[in-house]
Amino acid sequence: LLAPAVAAEPGIKDAAQVRLLARALWRLSQVQALEPLFDTPRIATREGWILGAGHQTELTRALTWT
Repeated sequence: LLAPAVAAEPGIKDAAQVRLLARALWRLSQVQALEPLFDTPRIATREGWILGAGHQTELTRALTWT
């Protein structure tokens, strides 16, 4: 979901991915902007779904907030 930001992070990429996604989700929650990320496509009733999939722009923007 945050490939460019993850690639820019030093160290273990899986750890960076988890840390950055958690940070973005937390920041969105602080401005009451998290709810739209819970809207999932119909296939999500049969398949696994990652919170934030399809919302890369919002997640990436949240990482730039200070």
